[in-house]
Amino acid sequence: MSVAAAATEAPVRASGELARSIVGDEEALRLAMAGHGYVFVRGLVPPDDLAALDAAQRTILLGAGWASGGPGGRLHPEAAGAAEAATLVSSRPVQRALFSCEALHRVAHHPRLLALLGALLDTSAVLRHPRPVARVAFPQSLGGALPTPPHQDHVGMQGATETYTAWIALESCGREDGALAVAEGSHLGGIRPLRKVAGARVFCCAAEGLEDSWRSADFDPGDVVVFHSHTVHAALANRSGALRRSVDCRYQRAADPVCEVSLREEGDLHWEEVYAGWGSAELERYWEALPLQVVPFDPSLARS
Repeated sequence: MSVAAAATEAPVRASGELARSIVGDEEALRLAMAGHGYVFVRGLVPPDDLAALDAAQRTILLGAGWASGGPGGRLHPEAAGAAEAATLVSSRPVQRALFSCEALHRVAHHPRLLALLGALLDTSAVLRHPRPVARVAFPQSLGGALPTPPHQDHVGMQGATETYTAWIALESCGREDGALAVAEGSHLGGIRPLRKVAGARVFCCAAEGLEDSWRSADFDPGDVVVFHSHTVHAALANRSGALRRSVDCRYQRAADPVCEVSLREEGDLHWEEVYAGWGSAELERYWEALPLQVVPFDPSLARS
């Protein structure tokens, strides 16, 4: 395992295996998070409960010309789609459609996820950030965007330090498909110096000293990795011939400070547009009824 020097290479090569955590032992879960900066649970979200999101994404990606493939199988990328995905402006309609899926937001509220996060946070009052992310990674052979470099979520998210990200595999995803990699124990060193990486869409950080800490796995649908806001993580290069799809959701105690950036609308996409066509109003603006302590974004933390 090493941090690759060439910009065309994956930011990390992870050969260490993620350790599996026992969901029923809350104290063991919290100890694992405190010591390792992550917990990994296989099969936490039943694949059947991801079916609606899977179907909605397939409709969007096939309709946009980004992919081809039949029901249930891996989606195969189209070269034109990879080129479009690498450009923020041209990919915006697809991003808007993916974010507006009611099924995406329902996955973030899955009761098994909430139970796990409640155990990790030691609270029954868990705040789900209203901006889950649908990740679609194209193979590097098509010239798509480079893998997400090493970074820490807290710099861009801010608010409570004890905020966790849940990374959920939407389909079978191995290391060659561009799976998630986390640097075990990296949360213990606090915020690392920022590093500018051309084309990166995150606040990248220095990864020196983490070469032997990277861990990853071959994931099945519904496998979940939850990691601390200070845990350094990255994506491996997608060297397969298929798309890699996953979901990111973020959680914290409702009583802790939350940064306004985690609650704001998604760019030019207003909440009313997101909710248009949803079958239920149950999840619409749910956070506005909570007595939250909202704090401003501090741009000084995001300066290298």
